[in-house]
Amino acid sequence: MTTTDAAPPVCQPPFGCVGGAVNGRLCAGGPQMCGVASATNPAILTPTTPNLGMKFAKYVDVGTNGGTETGFEGALAALTPPNITGENAGFLRYDANLAIVVVSDAGDQGGKPYSYYLNRFRNIKGYQRANMFTFSDIGPYLGTPPSPCQYDDYTDSTTYGQMVTDTNGVKAEICSNNWAANLQNLGKTAFGYRTVFFLTAEPDLTGGKMIQVALNGTAVPSANLDVRRHDEQHRLRPHAHAGAGPDADGHVLPPVPLS
Repeated sequence: MTTTDAAPPVCQPPFGCVGGAVNGRLCAGGPQMCGVASATNPAILTPTTPNLGMKFAKYVDVGTNGGTETGFEGALAALTPPNITGENAGFLRYDANLAIVVVSDAGDQGGKPYSYYLNRFRNIKGYQRANMFTFSDIGPYLGTPPSPCQYDDYTDSTTYGQMVTDTNGVKAEICSNNWAANLQNLGKTAFGYRTVFFLTAEPDLTGGKMIQVALNGTAVPSANLDVRRHDEQHRLRPHAHAGAGPDADGHVLPPVPLS
């Protein structure tokens, strides 16, 4: 858990400075506990952590006082050196999915081009393992927030929404009254359920060749597959009735000539 407060501190004499304190460090209980984890309050929570639910509830309560909301910068700082090889060491695992979830009543104000963040995030797991990374956002997506919910002054969530689309994450409304459903969708997307599969290379469909896909050992009819190019990557999407599910064992086989 970290915060969107990754920008340099903003100072206004004689009132002092705000922001710049977290900068991607994992927080072990509130914004004042970033970078000060201990044996009883570890920065990295696992299924075997004692009092897991209580600790998680404490960790996510990072408050609303800070600097400029820069969710991309905060996540990137947490997952790259020097933090990931220092205070945040041990968080990334080679064989684990990586899911970034931003919860904010504001859009990203990091300042760098969108392509910069997309490429940096994809490089964390590697372009050949794009299926293992998702970005999701719970943010301000209504024209006007329903009372008594309020948004920040900056509500342009265009780049967050684009990152969600490009990584097949989940986009949800922060003023929703059904957080349980939103979190359930996040869990399915981040930790197993897949409706889109990134291909590692452009398939060779010349000469009447076709892609073969098997789910749990059963071939999926080609009519149930949708292969398209998006953002310089090729994606394969089994249609809803193709039989894909959270525990499906899916395999994309080499293209073969039609018989």
